[in-house]
Amino acid sequence: MIHWRYINMSRASSRSLSLLFAVSAVRGIGAQIFMTFLPVYAVSVVSMTTSQIGIVSTIATGVSVIFLPLFGYLSDAIGRRSVMMLSTVLRALAPLVVLLMRNYYGILLAYILSQLSMYSWTPARGAFVAENVSERSIGKAFAALSLPMQLSRAVVPYISGLIIVYLGYDIIFTAASFLMILGMIFILGIEEGSKNKTYEKFSIREFIRGMIPKRKELGLQTFFIIDRVSWRFWMPMMNSYFKEYLGFTEDIIGLISTTRGIVSSIAVIPSGHLVDKIGYRLSLLFSEITGALAALILIIGKTPLEMILASAFIGLSVAFWGPGFNVSVSRITDNKTELGRVYSRANFYRIVASVPSPWIGGILYNIAPALMFFSGLLGLLGNCFLILRIKESCL
Repeated sequence: MIHWRYINMSRASSRSLSLLFAVSAVRGIGAQIFMTFLPVYAVSVVSMTTSQIGIVSTIATGVSVIFLPLFGYLSDAIGRRSVMMLSTVLRALAPLVVLLMRNYYGILLAYILSQLSMYSWTPARGAFVAENVSERSIGKAFAALSLPMQLSRAVVPYISGLIIVYLGYDIIFTAASFLMILGMIFILGIEEGSKNKTYEKFSIREFIRGMIPKRKELGLQTFFIIDRVSWRFWMPMMNSYFKEYLGFTEDIIGLISTTRGIVSSIAVIPSGHLVDKIGYRLSLLFSEITGALAALILIIGKTPLEMILASAFIGLSVAFWGPGFNVSVSRITDNKTELGRVYSRANFYRIVASVPSPWIGGILYNIAPALMFFSGLLGLLGNCFLILRIKESCL
């Protein structure tokens, strides 16, 4: 078990967060195995193009995001653990679908299941942490719980790439699915989070109310939307770009992804401390700056070494984003029974706005690959100025 002695919480909460840490570890490994190489598999085995992957990602996001408000509502109504279990089941099914279907529709369904898993996990996990950890330690808690994902990025992609080169895709996709069974066992040991007894019967009125942003959060919502749109212009197609356009092999692509994980693992805990000490704005600002630097290198670079450098800046951006985003959202409301809907709402509008981004990125890729990175670069630079205008005390 993890000893959370630097994070203020009860002993029962400490045990549950230790189990959540374990779940995050196996989910992180499984997600890195599958999502790193799903677009590469689509290009190599199913003979899809990078622009087609952009279309698939767009469709999957558009279908999945419809359910995001419902996941937030369910997290408040039936508890965090139940929604986390559902999320992990969905994550287990995605690789199996690819292995059973092995065509365009299998890739599409796998993307949808993966997106549904992510969209259900985010509000449930975020709300669980926010209601079990004291305000002055919440940045460190979110950083600690994101560490397993970052560590998995540091090791899993390169090893998985080597396994693919010698043994093929089937073995690692199967492993990604079975890891989720272990995650389900850990989830069963987590003590149930808050349930709002007023939601024992589904209420359309409360459901709609939970979707409407409060006036004080509009600045942050705008910032979140621009960030998401900017990244989605190119991030879903990046690995297929490495494969199709630059001609990199799977082990090189894995090494590039591993670099991102190593950097994130090193930077995420200091980032959590930074948020607790001086607030979330600087952490979000650093995330946008390092993301913009990554996009710039992707525009001008072509060699594996240059792509590794870009991946390192992506790792820094991810490390700064996680604690900053989660803490900023947790401060939108003082009512802990609404946290699931608050996290759901913070993600819903930015995801809806970004639905066309991969499709647009695919069009730009067909014109000139650098254009999809350049469009993201402009958005991230604009967001650097926006976050400086948002007053942290307004929440």
